[in-house]
Amino acid sequence: ECGHKKNDISQKKEVLKLGDVNIPLVVFFLLLYESVFYFINKDMIHPVLYINPFFRLYDFIIGIVLYSLYKAISDTMGSKIMQASFVLKSLVEFIVVGILFVQILFYDNVPNRIGFVCYWWLPLALLILILSLFDTYEGGIITRLMKNRFFVFLGNLSFCLYMIHILVINEVNNIECEWIYRTLISIIVTVFLATLLHYCFEKPISSLIVKKYEAKCV
Repeated sequence: ECGHKKNDISQKKEVLKLGDVNIPLVVFFLLLYESVFYFINKDMIHPVLYINPFFRLYDFIIGIVLYSLYKAISDTMGSKIMQASFVLKSLVEFIVVGILFVQILFYDNVPNRIGFVCYWWLPLALLILILSLFDTYEGGIITRLMKNRFFVFLGNLSFCLYMIHILVINEVNNIECEWIYRTLISIIVTVFLATLLHYCFEKPISSLIVKKYEAKCV
């Protein structure tokens, strides 16, 4: 009987449970998005589905679902992922990165109704989930490459890069030269300005907020 009980317990541990996700609420939001997606006028797609803060909440919902998946997979399959070979993990990483690059290549042929938001949900969610799991459980070549100091540095700049990149691109596009040169200029200027913003604004403000919060807690 003790043996049967142990087997039952082990089997229960192997079941994926998304306890942090309110499934009915997620389904409701998806149905709401689909309704707006199909019936909205094409001239309103960009302001409503892309700019509207309410529909940007879908990115946060996806993040919550991904975290719950990450926890569930870690609890049930963490040891198996750890035991998988370096080559197999590298292959999986290249596949998910390859899926993203294929979607980038076909992006110009995708209708705006799809391309503005939901076109990127699946490939990016898959990429984030896989790399997060492999980062925890000794991943392949891409995961290890992302731990390089340079990429960690860019990761720390991510918020500032996000805030400044479109302003730089709009200005650089006014320069008359080959697209490759405009791309290089945009990257260099964006990283430079993001670095200034990060060290001169973001970090000092963040430290100030943390100090005030800690002072209140004490």
